[in-house]
Amino acid sequence: MRSSWNDIYYEALEFYYWEPQHLGRKKPTNPMFKTSAEALKHLRKIEVPLNHQLKQFFSIAPNALRSQFFTLALGLPILGKFTMLGRNADIDYILKSGIQPDFLFRTEDNTVSVEMKIDSKCSAEQVLKYALVALAVEIDGGGRRMQHSLIVMGKSDFNRVWKERYSSPEELRIVLESQMQMFLAKRPTCFREEEVRFFDIVKSLSIGFVSYRNFAGLLSAEKERLDSSEESEAYRNLLNGMISELEERELI
Repeated sequence: MRSSWNDIYYEALEFYYWEPQHLGRKKPTNPMFKTSAEALKHLRKIEVPLNHQLKQFFSIAPNALRSQFFTLALGLPILGKFTMLGRNADIDYILKSGIQPDFLFRTEDNTVSVEMKIDSKCSAEQVLKYALVALAVEIDGGGRRMQHSLIVMGKSDFNRVWKERYSSPEELRIVLESQMQMFLAKRPTCFREEEVRFFDIVKSLSIGFVSYRNFAGLLSAEKERLDSSEESEAYRNLLNGMISELEERELI
């Protein structure tokens, strides 16, 4: 059977399971997982490996697909050539332990953050931290005001990804506005000095949701429009691998 790019990702993890010395680590004397198969089974249940693969996916996928994804989740088009920022966003944007976004995309005028959930739940405080990310990006850009969005990815419905079972973004926003002043009071001075702008960001933050099933539907529709040319082959492989990973995890 032909290996997909996802299979190769897990092959790399398996290699380091057996030979952790290449990472400067020693094999534990009493490991939690006795075999690599047990370890890989565990990895296919948690969020982090899926996060890695989605990062690989979006780093390769066309900008047009990102725009379709944003539109699917937010219900309005957000156009532009978005850059996906790396794992050092916390350092780059002086967040000082604010939050490490799962994904952060930006243009000159927009940011879109993405928070993934599988079994864990989101909270209003987590959304306020994403608003802090948005403010940090603006501070880094010299105060240039931007439009900001947050997309939550989950298994089924919007209300099921929240600890408090908010029924809609509007209900969530009422809670955000009631907590934002107390939240900001605990942040570093560079953010407290931007109180008015932070409150504006919280009030105007676009909040969207997309299920993994609907995301897979978007990928399947994209695959269907491709022709049989060699130019389309690599893109088809990319889409197939992501869909297969979601299927393997029983998220669709």
